[in-house]
Amino acid sequence: MSMSRDVRNPMAEWREAVLHSPAYLSLLNGEDERFWEQHGETYIRNRSSGEHVRRVKSWLAHQLPPSASVIEIGPGPGIFTRFLSEHCASVTAVEPSPANVARLRQELTACDNLSVVQEKWEKVALAPHDAVFIAGTLYVFSDIEAALLKMLRHVYGKVLLVTMDEEQFLEKEAAAALGLKAPAPPQLSGLLTEVLNSLELPFSCEQFSEETKYLYPKLDLVLDLWKGSLGLREEDCSELEQFFKRKGLYAKDGTAISVPRRFRTYLLEIVI
Repeated sequence: MSMSRDVRNPMAEWREAVLHSPAYLSLLNGEDERFWEQHGETYIRNRSSGEHVRRVKSWLAHQLPPSASVIEIGPGPGIFTRFLSEHCASVTAVEPSPANVARLRQELTACDNLSVVQEKWEKVALAPHDAVFIAGTLYVFSDIEAALLKMLRHVYGKVLLVTMDEEQFLEKEAAAALGLKAPAPPQLSGLLTEVLNSLELPFSCEQFSEETKYLYPKLDLVLDLWKGSLGLREEDCSELEQFFKRKGLYAKDGTAISVPRRFRTYLLEIVI
């Protein structure tokens, strides 16, 4: 008699992880758009430098020839969009956020080879390009198979994926100090490789780690970022402020907060 065994379904595991993640819930309830409207500039300052950005740009320069046409999915405020438009022949940025679309069109007006399309990737209709690039926003796709297969239908050459998993050690320490439930963010990068294997897609993967610090001008911004993962209550805010003071994370002006963060980045190339 043969023994039964569990068969994993990476696509179902991805969907379950995404649907219950704070980032996805923030997207559904409109908090994500409010974040971009109010805190987009802080995000840009924190994310525009460091090992992550340097390594991704170097990787893109190696992967994409100057003659390439590229679709960038979910560029946000454009951390990599200017680099792509300066390096490649043409870039089509597909971005659903009105705040980010306005920012891209205002700040990248000099990039005459850049086209910004305000639409969700699931709904947009485009001609195929030489490459598709997406960095840090795969968490918006609960149906990862459909999103990937659409990318493959829109590309002649390769699909380039960048994902980041954060350790969130400081949030866990804060949760313990405040008696809250520790965050358990989905680690999507490793699961993504299982998804690609299950779809029998040939891909290569590079990894690197980074420790950095993000500077937030005031406590309210950190509260906005942490309230979903920690389940912060109103009465927790003053305790969290004291936690940051005990950790010595406040800047000399007494308002700005320097938050240490640890990431592991995955650079994945799917060749058609």
